[in-house]
Amino acid sequence: AGDTGFVTPPQLEEVLKLAASEAMVVPETSKIFARRLFKVFDTNGDGKVDENEFLVGMAVICAGTFEEKLELTFHAYCDRRNPYI
Repeated sequence: AGDTGFVTPPQLEEVLKLAASEAMVVPETSKIFARRLFKVFDTNGDGKVDENEFLVGMAVICAGTFEEKLELTFHAYCDRRNPYI
């Protein structure tokens, strides 16, 4: 997190770009996914991702069960207007 104690969308995008470059993912795809993940990580809906929200989200990505990762991915690609993939 930055000096404010929050992770900004561009900071999350940078983290995912680094991970994407290692996984050989197209950078534009990681940018889109970063925006979606930011919304999923922002569990209290305040438009910010605090350190706890960031750590919990990254823990799911890095060490979560298959089901937890699947749920996170589902929420990243679906929204209330269109609850289907």
